[in-house]
Amino acid sequence: MNKKYTSEAYRLRAEELRAIASDMDRPETRRILTSIAEDYERLASSAEFLTECHGRLTAVSEEFERPLAAHSSNGNGSGGNGVRACRTMAADAQRLATEAEGASREAWLKLSERWSRLANSLEQTEADA
Repeated sequence: MNKKYTSEAYRLRAEELRAIASDMDRPETRRILTSIAEDYERLASSAEFLTECHGRLTAVSEEFERPLAAHSSNGNGSGGNGVRACRTMAADAQRLATEAEGASREAWLKLSERWSRLANSLEQTEADA
């Protein structure tokens, strides 16, 4: 991730804005700056979450590089790591959808549905194996 868009950079900017806001005389100006600082805090949280998602997506990619026999060899009926990873990605997309609006929300919901369908398909493939 670009260092400019890290959670640390967003949090630092939020702190700077709060410091500037505390020096302002006009309540409206303080309120606006504080609100912008809160937006930067939300960006920081989103950046952390996306970093976590990237790690899980990397794990999913690695799981799919394994042969199908390795996926189904656990014998515990849990659907293997690939299925669990897909379910986690679906849950991540659901979480992002709750924080989004409009077309972005719909895109996250669609992505969550696709991850769920992939998990179901992998489970069926493993059951058939």
